[in-house]
Amino acid sequence: MIRTITMSMLALTLAACAGAPPDAPEPETPEVNDEGTAEAEVPAKAKEAAELAKALKAADDPAEELQSRGMSQAQLDAMMFEIASDPELSKAYSSLMAN
Repeated sequence: MIRTITMSMLALTLAACAGAPPDAPEPETPEVNDEGTAEAEVPAKAKEAAELAKALKAADDPAEELQSRGMSQAQLDAMMFEIASDPELSKAYSSLMAN
């Protein structure tokens, strides 16, 4: 239940942060590698969170998977809130989760 709430909050936050202001300059399009991610360095925090989220989604027991990685629910929540509050991390995380 807590995981569902956390992921829902993250999805809502990412959706709210997805749009750029209308007067924002068009960002340069980085080259993309075979995995569909930009060649530029992906922030480690976003990569770690995406890998963890994918593992939790695939796990039979997400709580056990989280515990096996030495993390608590509170630590997962803190990581997701940090990503949601940083536009660069949010964009990188969203990109990694889409692949």
